[in-house]
Parts: sequence; C-alpha cells; structure tokens
Amino acid sequence: ALAAVGTTPLRIQLIAERLGETGLEALAPVLGTVGHLTTLRLQGDKSRRWWERGDPFDCLEALRKVPESLSSESRKYLMMRALVVLTRSYEPQEAARLMQSDWTDFSGQWESVVASDWTSRDPEAARAWIGQLPEGPVKEKALQNYEKEMQVKKENQPVDPGTGVLHVLSQMDSRNFSLYGAGNLLIHLDNNQRKGLWDQMTPLPEAQRGQAQENFMTWQAANDPDEAASWLRGQPASPANTQLASQLAANWALDDAPAAAAWAGALPAGEAKTWALWNLARQWQRVNAGAAQRWAEQQPGADRAILESAFAGRRPE
Repeated sequence: ALAAVGTTPLRIQLIAERLGETGLEALAPVLGTVGHLTTLRLQGDKSRRWWERGDPFDCLEALRKVPESLSSESRKYLMMRALVVLTRSYEPQEAARLMQSDWTDFSGQWESVVASDWTSRDPEAARAWIGQLPEGPVKEKALQNYEKEMQVKKENQPVDPGTGVLHVLSQMDSRNFSLYGAGNLLIHLDNNQRKGLWDQMTPLPEAQRGQAQENFMTWQAANDPDEAASWLRGQPASPANTQLASQLAANWALDDAPAAAAWAGALPAGEAKTWALWNLARQWQRVNAGAAQRWAEQQPGADRAILESAFAGRRPE
C-alpha cells in the first residue's frame, strides 16, 4: 500500500490509522515510519484498543515482530499497554508463572506491572513474590511499585466516599483522570459505596458535579455498565443526564455493543435516548460496522433515522 500511494507522512499516518483498527500485527510493518507521537495517538483512540481484546499473549507475540526501526520509546509504550490486559486477564501468580516460563525475552519489563496489580489484590503474597526475585534493578522497581501501591491503599482505606475520592473525581479533568490512573481509587469500593459516592455528587456545585459524574461514569461504564445504567434510570431530563447517557452508551459499546443497544433502545423518547443511540452507533460502527448496520435495520423508524444520521456523521435532527 505504501508503494502504491507514496510515503508522505500524511499518507503513512492514514494507512497506519486504518491498520491500527485491526491490531498490532497488521500495524507492525509501518510502525517504524510513523514516529513516536503518531504511534501514541494511534493507540489513544479507545475504539482501537486492540490490546484489550482477546488473549494478551497474542499482543506480546505481535510485539516480537515489530520492526527494529520502531523507536525504543514507542516500543516500550506498546509493551506496557499490552501488559495492561495481562493483569486483567490472569491472576497475578498465573501471569508471573507464564511470563517467567514462556516469555523470558520480556524479562525486566513486566515484573513491576504485575507487582503493582498483585499488591492491590493481595499485598502479602505480592511481597513474598517480589522477595524471591534476583537482586538488581528489576527487583528494586517491583519494590518501588509495591510501596507506591501500599501508600495508595493506606491513604484510601477505609474508604470514605465523602472525602478524598469525591475530591479527586470533582477536581481532576477527564484527560488527567485517565492518564494518571485515578480510577484505581474506585477499585477498593464495593457496590454500595460506589452508589453512595454517586449520590453524594448531587449537592455539589454544578461544575464540580459535572466533572465528578463524567469521571465516575467513564470508569463505571468500563467496569460495571449495568450498575451505571441503574443509576441513570428514572433521572429527569436535563443536559447533564443526556451527556451521561450518551457517555455510558459509547463506552459500553466498546465491550458489549448488543447490551448497550438494548439499554439505549429501551430509554424513553427524548434527548437522552437520541444522543445515547447516536453515540452508540458511531462507536459500534468503528468496532464492527456490519453488525451495527444489521442492528440498525431492525430498529423502529424514529430510532433508525437517528442511527442512519450517526453512520453518516450527521447530527440527529
């Protein structure tokens, strides 16, 4: 493809964007030419988060095939993103066993990631595992991550939904909330605590309430969208609730588009439903255009018109 269209930066970037929708193995041949900043941007769009689909070891296998021309900075970034799904898909002890037995060429790159995740789940077991690592920089980094995670646990347990966590949610903008992993503060909350925290956002000043709800909904949509949907059920019509409904639909569509579609389609007619359907359709079209189109064709006339406008990139009428 590059030979056919030439190798200007813009053409390479456009080809890389399309390949990036498939996965790293397809993108690998051009990664060495697009540069670090473009590589980061290609991985930043949530609709292309290929490393969160399927088995993480498929991603690591593809990384072995990335060309040598890829900068070390980009290679490290992609490696760390692939490891994110490793700790989500496997228990820490199993992840460590597999990496130590079958993926020794990645030694020194994954240990600190597993150490952090393991500490958040079982500090005692994590500390024992770190203790058996050979002395050196790898062990030192794992210990540093262990200490950082323990400090987070110390600062946020027992968790009082009315204090520190609510402050972070309401004061940190959405980009930094995701960038710095502030959603980890919510992992330690049970369902009742999360619902209590959501309810405590209501009396906040409008700007703080909007920021807190946006951050919380982004995290909740990725972790328990059904619970998030229950919070929005029966809410009065308002621009803020319309935004939250569309945000939930778009994020939910990445993990389970049919479930998100069933929820959005059952909403009462109004702005919230319109924008939830519109954003859901846009996201689903990026992930699986054929499935999105087949679903749209089965919807009643009014809903189908919204979906067709989304597919065409037009605002709903």
